[in-house]
Amino acid sequence: MSKILGIDYGSQRVGLALGDEEQKIALPFDVLPNNEGFVGTLRRVIENEKIYRLVVGVPFTMQGGASAKTREAEEFIDMLERNFNMPILREDERLSSKMADQLFKDYRQKYDRDAIAAMIILQGYLDKIK
Repeated sequence: MSKILGIDYGSQRVGLALGDEEQKIALPFDVLPNNEGFVGTLRRVIENEKIYRLVVGVPFTMQGGASAKTREAEEFIDMLERNFNMPILREDERLSSKMADQLFKDYRQKYDRDAIAAMIILQGYLDKIK
């Protein structure tokens, strides 16, 4: 079991990326609407893809502090922890949107910006593990 789901939280849309701890590569996967059906849809993704760990981006300020968006992401993580019995890790996503914008120029035909941001978040995590 080495599949990980990267998550880029947004109040309207949630970007997803799939990664593998052994191969250490993340790829954009999907974007889900952040609505009342989100938990059920995410549960199906987790089951279908055999995910065993979630990595969620947390938007800190450039100085490393918390903002309203940081607190919103933490509330989202709390909801995930209540609904899913698996490790849920936090990953600093300070520059992921800027990088996603750059990559989006190249991949816009194939992938959504939010899924690319999730890929960047997950790749950041994968790059740190041994």
